[in-house]
Amino acid sequence: MSIEQQAKLEAQKLMAELGLNPMPVEPSPAVVASMAEDDIHTFLKKIKQLQYTAQTCSDAKQAAQLIRQAQQLASLQLRNISQNKEKLRDQIKSLSEQYQLYEKVQSNSQQQPLKKELADNIKQKRAEYQQQIKHAEMIRDQFNSKKPVVSAVKKAKPVNEKQSDKQTEKVNQLIAEINTLQLTGKTNLSPENIRLLASRIANVEQHQRHSREQINQLTEAKIKYEWALARSTQAKDNQKQRHANDEQLKKSLTSLIEAKENQQRALLEELEILRLHSEQEAALLRTQRDAAKAMTEKQIEDEKYQLRPRKPHHVFLMGTFIGLLILVVLLAVGFFFTPLGKQWQKAKRPTTPAVVQPVDAPVKTPKTATAVKPSNKIYTFSDSLHNGQRGPLMLALPEGSFMMGAAAHSPLQDVKPQFKASLPAFAISQTEITFNQYRVFAIGQGKTLPSDAGWGREDRPVINVSWPEAVAYTEWLSIETGHQYRLPSEREWEYAARAGNDSAYGWGDELKPNLAVCAVCGSEWDNKSTAPVGQFYRNDFGLYDMVGNVMEWTITCYHPTFPSPPHGANREGACQKHRVRGSAYDSYPADLDLAVRKKYSIKTQSKNLGFRVVRVD
Repeated sequence: MSIEQQAKLEAQKLMAELGLNPMPVEPSPAVVASMAEDDIHTFLKKIKQLQYTAQTCSDAKQAAQLIRQAQQLASLQLRNISQNKEKLRDQIKSLSEQYQLYEKVQSNSQQQPLKKELADNIKQKRAEYQQQIKHAEMIRDQFNSKKPVVSAVKKAKPVNEKQSDKQTEKVNQLIAEINTLQLTGKTNLSPENIRLLASRIANVEQHQRHSREQINQLTEAKIKYEWALARSTQAKDNQKQRHANDEQLKKSLTSLIEAKENQQRALLEELEILRLHSEQEAALLRTQRDAAKAMTEKQIEDEKYQLRPRKPHHVFLMGTFIGLLILVVLLAVGFFFTPLGKQWQKAKRPTTPAVVQPVDAPVKTPKTATAVKPSNKIYTFSDSLHNGQRGPLMLALPEGSFMMGAAAHSPLQDVKPQFKASLPAFAISQTEITFNQYRVFAIGQGKTLPSDAGWGREDRPVINVSWPEAVAYTEWLSIETGHQYRLPSEREWEYAARAGNDSAYGWGDELKPNLAVCAVCGSEWDNKSTAPVGQFYRNDFGLYDMVGNVMEWTITCYHPTFPSPPHGANREGACQKHRVRGSAYDSYPADLDLAVRKKYSIKTQSKNLGFRVVRVD
């Protein structure tokens, strides 16, 4: 077989493998291009529809899913186009080689139709190749022109595609060389050059296949990554939803716990009210029982008196006289214990000095914390309430004078200079009003007990009481006892706290351990909570907790200046801020001085603020 016939057979075989009919029965290139254009426009229309739906969708998750779907379709279409381009390049290369080989071996013009058919096929494949490039650019332009939509094609473009482009350039260069040879008619290539050219083309094809495989692997990896990212986003959304559900459950449980705690607190208060009512009823029953017992005993005595023999008339007169005499003596003795009798005694004898030191005498600081023996004028008492219980234990103090304010050597500057303050006799509660004492008032008036801050009530000082609430307690106490009770004035409080000395703390000018409860006083309650009243130092008047435990309301209104003679009158009455005296369980040494004065709004309710009362009649 000649070389010409062999080339002809090879060309026909190649055209058969490529699906090319030697007879022009297939559609023309224009028809094929028109059909491809219709397909690509249909695809782009679908992509546009997905993008528009994603942009107008109100659900962010659904919009992201639509965008990912459009990106995946574009990636698959671009991968198909890339594969078609590779196939077309291979076909063009093979056709060009056969065409070149056919040019070398042909000797006459009888095979011109076959040659022309090869040339037309090469031209058609090149047109299809350019069309694939155009379709890829249209898809990329479609994604690049939509700003809100992220271009998956851009992201999917691997680095190795540059290598593929280089290989494509080499193929195009070879095709150009083949075309040049065809145009110039150079058919005198040696077999060695042909082998080198074939080896070069094979090498380029191998690199091109390797690059194509890498592109396919990267594209698949990108698709997997996008699906993994979508699953990760869904997992994050699920985690956020679970976290929100946990927070909602936590809030619900907290609300339920608070409701149960409030219910338990209300039950405890109701139980306490029932206990007090039962105690009151028990006291009433005891009183009735004692009265019935007394009436029974009197009736028995009367019956015995009627049954015993009668005494002579003169003996009866003598007994009556003696009884009247004893009655007069008892009335005379009782007169001396009545307020009128006390005033009569006071008018008959000269006034004795109070337990405080004279104002003109130099002020002395006690050397020890031991209380001096009180004067005979100081005594304790408690008034009876309507329910049979007793009111607060009161300490009757004598009239006297003292130097109000801080001494000259004191670092306190806002309570200087000292001035002489004189006070009539009055009585003050020996301790701060406790929760037990305040509870009787709250139950009787239908009021809620103030919070104890979780420390307990009983004998601890009542806290979280505003100034109006403290005044309401004194008014109720006045009605219950028939005597005039009120909050102490600022002068009365300091007079009672100093108890006749001018030291900083009552026991001296230095802190000593376990004499009070404060922030640094050495007690078990220091800077933690209040302590039961009457547990620490008792001053020379017999009053407890004038230092530490809780601060105390006064009836004195706040004024920015410290009063000095002759303008040192008490400022008392209705105002929005009142003076608070004393210190508390969380006070430090600078606030423990008996001369320290503070001001609070009448609405203040604090866990370190309580009160005590005075009786002025």
